[in-house]
Amino acid sequence: MAGRPGPARWRRRAGVLERRGPFGVALWAPEHDEPLVLAGTGPAVWDALAVGGSDDELAAALAEAFGADPRRVAADLAATLEVLARAGLAEVGPGGRP
Repeated sequence: MAGRPGPARWRRRAGVLERRGPFGVALWAPEHDEPLVLAGTGPAVWDALAVGGSDDELAAALAEAFGADPRRVAADLAATLEVLARAGLAEVGPGGRP
């Protein structure tokens, strides 16, 4: 039996290099010369992308982790995911449920 399509799921792009330090996390996409540095709550977003999830799943997990309003997190997260996607660090693919 085929699964039902679900919401698109965000994930880290394969091949991204990372370096962590007190500054946050520096990320390099294979095709770029300069890193993108995530500070503040950015490393938590990157960690959440290791598991992956829909916009709503990621926002809910981060809101719970930081004790924040999920609507506010969702708005901030959307902008961060867009930056990560444009930098070749994260990608969105089809979702699905078994």
